[in-house]
Amino acid sequence: MIAMRTTRQLTILKKWSGGSASRVSLVLCLALVGSLAAQDAGPSAVLDRLPQLCAPTQVFASGMLEVYAVSPVRKVFAKDQPDAWGTVTRKDKIQLSLVRNETEPFFLVLRPAAELQNVTISFTWAPQPASRGQAPATPGWSYRRVAEVPVKGFSKWYGMLGVETGTIPDPLLSSDAFTAAADLNSVLLVTAQTSFDIAAGRYAGAILVHADGKRVASIPVELEVWDIALPASPMLQTLTHNLEEKSRASWKFLHDTGFTALKYGPQAPAVRLDENGELQIDFTEYKKGLDVVFGELGYESVLVPPSLLGSISQLSKSYLGLGITVGSERFWPIYDQYMKKIGDFYRAHGWHDKVIFYMFDEINEEHHALVIELARRAKLQYPEVTVMITTHVMSDALAAALDAWCVPWHFFATQVEHIPNWQKWQRQGLELWAYMNSLYMLNAPASLGANRLYPAVLAKYGYQGNFWWGIAYNAEKDPWTDLHRHGNQKEGMYGNGLLFYPPRRKETPGFQPWHASLRWDSYRQGLDEYALLAQLGELITQIRRNLGEPAGAEIFSKARIVNGWGSLLSREFRWHTYRPDGEYIHRFRQLLAHEIQTIRQQPEGIVAMDYATGPAIASATAWIRGVCPAGTLVTVAGQPITNAHRSQLQGASDQKPFVFQMEVPLQAGRNVIPIVLDDGQGKAKTFYREIEYQVPKAEEK
Repeated sequence: MIAMRTTRQLTILKKWSGGSASRVSLVLCLALVGSLAAQDAGPSAVLDRLPQLCAPTQVFASGMLEVYAVSPVRKVFAKDQPDAWGTVTRKDKIQLSLVRNETEPFFLVLRPAAELQNVTISFTWAPQPASRGQAPATPGWSYRRVAEVPVKGFSKWYGMLGVETGTIPDPLLSSDAFTAAADLNSVLLVTAQTSFDIAAGRYAGAILVHADGKRVASIPVELEVWDIALPASPMLQTLTHNLEEKSRASWKFLHDTGFTALKYGPQAPAVRLDENGELQIDFTEYKKGLDVVFGELGYESVLVPPSLLGSISQLSKSYLGLGITVGSERFWPIYDQYMKKIGDFYRAHGWHDKVIFYMFDEINEEHHALVIELARRAKLQYPEVTVMITTHVMSDALAAALDAWCVPWHFFATQVEHIPNWQKWQRQGLELWAYMNSLYMLNAPASLGANRLYPAVLAKYGYQGNFWWGIAYNAEKDPWTDLHRHGNQKEGMYGNGLLFYPPRRKETPGFQPWHASLRWDSYRQGLDEYALLAQLGELITQIRRNLGEPAGAEIFSKARIVNGWGSLLSREFRWHTYRPDGEYIHRFRQLLAHEIQTIRQQPEGIVAMDYATGPAIASATAWIRGVCPAGTLVTVAGQPITNAHRSQLQGASDQKPFVFQMEVPLQAGRNVIPIVLDDGQGKAKTFYREIEYQVPKAEEK
């Protein structure tokens, strides 16, 4: 188990630079307009420069057509009036910022006065000269039309409510020519995309709208590309079932879409019992499939076939298809043989640390002892395998027997008293994954914001994977016309198990790409926030190591600081404890990006602030704490740190790094606190902490 985790951690580091763990500090993901590097700018100049998509923006208007840019966190219905999206601003251009190897989406909404036919969208860029020996390149663009599907009633799932009815925007269609109806919104999800080799700099271009071959709108675009890149693959492992075929095309589609782990990938190896009762396994076809999954496509993990020896209170009655009941007398010698043989197979091909044994689904207490024994014997035969189960009921003994626990977050989201136990078992070495079925809810007003924030909240608690139990489930119904409500009359949900819509017509034999949903696309964008928080954590670990003992306090730990940043989004993942609006999500990303950029600069230092109760507090003061090298000049909110603010463990003359703390008074509302670290030799940087002081009602005048 330890060896497996060490290898996996190294893999995480390597993702940042396409293979070199030593370059982890060079990666940064931003969603900013303008540079945040300037240290002479005040908080308002730096942090108030929000992305343009925080508020809905009219970017074009003529007698025949209005065009709006809207944050992809907001739902835009065909029948909406623009004021339904909030206060609409007006600009004459669209401004975006992204890094290399990134996609950044937004809604482009066309609202014509009269019907427009044969509408197409195209993109142009001004020529860009070669830079640093790189060939000229420009950002890529794509767009997909947003369709609506019928929802007949309400959804309710573990306290989460979906109240939208009628037609709900969700499926993403192709970019074929379309008709834009009069006085309705034609909604397009437009996505800017950069490659690894694009030169950093600013690009000017335009989005062109044509109808019947004539240009009806031209919207200027300014895009800034930063000289940094996202990792080659998502940092948060995302596990799912397959789609319609166990084929290379299907696996590639899922991997390109953002999945990193397959539940059902290659065809399971053929097994039989010989005349002596010995287990014989033919790995020929299975290996061919894994060569594609691992070698060609780069998946992080697959599940041991067969997964699920049982579910809830039911045990499998035909282990390996041999008609043997799990836990029976006949079962154990066959199970031992199988785990040894499959472990030897993965080990022989260098895949031993890429395998998860998803043993049991939503186990009840009655089978805890059985699962503990199953896990023990599996590890005896195949020590490197990651043994994982899902369950609502965990115990110390069961946690000690497992490598990973897939937590049913939709259940525990209302039972935060369990969090200390999660964290205890984490400290003992248990890897945490999660699944949250409530995120499937199609008709919840906050569904896009919820999916966007979810990966960041998983990062807050140190989770390493997420499991979507299904991505194409609709109970044999056509989801385009008849969405299934999964559950019963009291507790049921539209969209459960459905993130991708099947092709509406089969044009050719074989696999055809499915249609992603807005909910999936929002989750995929949230993977960037997870990556940012993961990078911040690694940088914190590196700086603590460099600063030595003074940085050893728990408040400066990776877990504590990442948790604090996650608390800016949510105290815990209940839909009523966070703000899934576009402005707040973009501000969080802006603050986080600035933090990563700043922490990489000299002089080294860490600034901590406790956000345990979220971005808003009821206290009139906030404590700022930090650690930095000896000789560093520190100011907090314009006030210099004195000896009185230093740790009592060290004297003012100490030549070692020192810890400081200062209590800062707050004004009612939003406060932005600058913390400047200056080495006195020309190198200085500024951290910012943002917090909202909510005056208790009893103290309000």
